[in-house]
Formats: sequence, C-alpha cells, structure tokens
Amino acid sequence: MPFFCVEFGCPLQVSYHRGRDGYDNSINTEPWNAEFCAIYFGNQAYTLETPQYRELIRNLFQGSQTYARSLQSNPTEIHAPNVQQLQELFIRNTWRSWRTMGNTAGMIPWENGHGWAASRTPTKK
Repeated sequence: MPFFCVEFGCPLQVSYHRGRDGYDNSINTEPWNAEFCAIYFGNQAYTLETPQYRELIRNLFQGSQTYARSLQSNPTEIHAPNVQQLQELFIRNTWRSWRTMGNTAGMIPWENGHGWAASRTPTKK
C-alpha cells in the first residue's frame, strides 16, 4: 500500500518557542532554539548561537514575555545553525530508517525548502 507523509519533518518554528497555545499565540513568545537543540547537542547548541540571532531576539522583545511576530525574519531559520543541525540529524536518521523498512519515497519535510544557510559548519556523521 502506498504511504505518503504530509507536513512531516523537524518541529515547526513555533515548536522552538516558549508558548504552547497554538501557532498564532506561540509565535509571539520567546524563541528557545538552543534550549530545545541542547536535548540532542548539549552545550554545543548554545555555542552555535550567532551574534545576529541574539541581536534579533533582543530587537523582537517587547516586554512582559512578549516578542514581536518574527515570521519575516524567522530566528529559527535565519542565523540558527543549531536548528539546521537538528534538521540535518532528523532528516538523515529518519530517511535511513524509512529506507531500511522499504519506504523509499513519500517524504517531503516542511522545513526542507527553506531555512538552510549557504555555508555552515558540517557535523560529525
């Protein structure tokens, strides 16, 4: 039987935010890229935060745990090598396991079309 996953992939950008009240409300909360990536990469997730990312977060802060909507300059996609490493880990390992089970197609990760830097530090395989 054919199998096709829709909207399958790494967590969506709001999954890296503090808020847990739906997409529209969560996007206006504090981004926690490093905190979530540290689950997989430990302290390296914090050292991978770029100065541009930290400046963007500072500029988005509005006060009282509220942040400006950051869709146009999404901090999980721009200046976020730790998130890119998590995507790389997920895609590589998930696709390998799926191929092992005989599924050679049908995977279209929603984060695969955007959010990748032109050059980044490779990870150990």
